Amino acid sequence: MATWISHMMISDNLLNRGLYLDKTGFCVGNIAPDCNVENEDWTEFIPPRKVTHWMTGKSKLTADYEAFYKEYIHEINYLKKNPESAHNTVLRKIDDFPDYMDILPKGAIIRKIKIMAYEPAEESQDEFVFFEPNEYQNFIDRTSDHIYEMLQNKMRVNFVLTGKKKQN
Repeated sequence: MATWISHMMISDNLLNRGLYLDKTGFCVGNIAPDCNVENEDWTEFIPPRKVTHWMTGKSKLTADYEAFYKEYIHEINYLKKNPESAHNTVLRKIDDFPDYMDILPKGAIIRKIKIMAYEPAEESQDEFVFFEPNEYQNFIDRTSDHIYEMLQNKMRVNFVLTGKKKQN
């Protein structure tokens, strides 16, 4: 499962490749599917994940990216190493955002932005609960590559092709 900050890491990777997009809108768009409203114990959401992630099956891997397009590791270490990340410079500074997605309840996006724009705890002992550090970075890189290729095919005129991927 990708974390909210990993969504911003992917946003950073894509924006650093020369996407000419509204940075705020693009960053919020990367977390908007998680802006559904949770029940008290966070076991159910309105609308359900299947709707917000455009899933055609039981897994997020079944997301229908084409339909969406047509219709409309440890995180603290990443944030420390990347003070200009979208999480720090965009997401954490948003005070208001329009309700662009009619599938979400009114105010759901800005409400969830406020939840997602947290400062991870320094003392976290569970650095990589889901991935080892190299697996996490590989996930971020592969996902960024995949999204970049999809967007490049859809929006050729909005890209500056910079050649090789920026190395850290």
